[in-house]
Amino acid sequence: MLAKSTFTPTHHLLVIVVFATIVITAVLLGRRWPNATRWGVMGFGLGCWVLSLFYFASYDRLDLSQSLPIQACDILALMAPISVVLGSRWLKSVTYFGGFGLTTQAFFTPVLQTGPDTLRFWVFWALHFGIVLASIYLIAAQQFKPNRRDWRNAVLFWLAYALTMVFINYQNGWYYGYLGPEIPPSAQDTILQHLGPWPLRPVMMMLLALTIFTLLWLPWPVLQRIKKGDQDQASA
Repeated sequence: MLAKSTFTPTHHLLVIVVFATIVITAVLLGRRWPNATRWGVMGFGLGCWVLSLFYFASYDRLDLSQSLPIQACDILALMAPISVVLGSRWLKSVTYFGGFGLTTQAFFTPVLQTGPDTLRFWVFWALHFGIVLASIYLIAAQQFKPNRRDWRNAVLFWLAYALTMVFINYQNGWYYGYLGPEIPPSAQDTILQHLGPWPLRPVMMMLLALTIFTLLWLPWPVLQRIKKGDQDQASA
């Protein structure tokens, strides 16, 4: 049985306010001092990833069913900060769709049972802050505009990840990516409960992710057509 959660709506609101402040500050600084800020965003994100890595690898918390750094957010927490500095289109694609399509769910339905009096609280939010901060920074400060090829690259990468996790989880009874035979105790009150039993649940999760990724891509070609139409009218 799960212990009573000490994570409250007040804590949730505080997290959102703090995160919004960090994002707005980073974007404003990024537009004025882009080179220094992008390194700062990368340093913050990688620092959060290292903190999470050591936290879950400590001997009293190590649980092979969920402590290995192969959760979707573990992978994103490494890739997202690097994408801000390296400028790789592929890395940006995986970060944009994964960050907005997957990691943001932690802000809506956090699978967290502890409050700010525990290190786990800070590790959880720091990891997710680093990912979504980098995703927003790509759009707002570096003007990344995903195209159809970016959508395809992200779909193929995350599909490969999901299929790999389904296999690993099935073989070992693990929880990675929430794609295992069982829903982990911390995620019992999330949307996972409504996606059917395993193995239907992983299929539904993949279809849901595909839908979200598509919705994240669709505004960009529409905006591009509107911009092109305005330019044609201006030159007529």
